[in-house]
Parts: sequence; C-alpha cells; structure tokens
Amino acid sequence: MNNRVKTILATVDNKSMILPATSQIQQVEKEAKGIISKKIKENQNLSNDIKNYDTFIKTIQNNEVALVAEKTLSTSLKSPLLTIDSPTKNILQSQEDPNKSYLSLNKRMVQ
Repeated sequence: MNNRVKTILATVDNKSMILPATSQIQQVEKEAKGIISKKIKENQNLSNDIKNYDTFIKTIQNNEVALVAEKTLSTSLKSPLLTIDSPTKNILQSQEDPNKSYLSLNKRMVQ
C-alpha cells in the first residue's frame, strides 16, 4: 500500500473523542451565579440602608460622595462547548473552510 492509503486508513481507524465540555460550562455557570449573587446582596444592603430614611439622609449629609458613587460591572466569561482530542482536532483544523469553498465555487460559477 502506498503512504496516502495508509494515512487514510489510519485516519478512519482513529477513535475520535468529541464530548460536551460539561465541567467547564458548569464552572462558568457557577462563576456567573456568584457574580449575580454578590450584586444582589449589594443591592439588598443599599435597599436596607435607604429603607431607614432618617439614617440614610444623615449618611448623605455627612458623606456627599455617596451621592455620586456610580458602580457598573462588566465581565466576560467563556467556555468551550466541546472537548476534542488532539488527533481529531488536527483533522478538523486541516479541513478546508466550507464558507470559503462555497464562495470560491460560487465565484467560478458566476463568471
């Protein structure tokens, strides 16, 4: 057999492992829930401070900075959707981009 045939047979015989990245997704979900929970607690504390109106007014009178404290939060969480073993990943990465193939074929057909 020539090398090309051997390469194809080895590729076909390869047991690919593509699995959902469940643990990574759950970790991101846990982090997101923690961030949301923290913000909810901060808002509840602020709400409790404002409920006691007299104390709140005295706090503002003594600390004008409290009136301009604007807090925003921006964060980015990411996780892979799948885990892929290296041989399978290499095979997939070596494949031609289907969008590029389609556009090339379409361009040739239009001309």
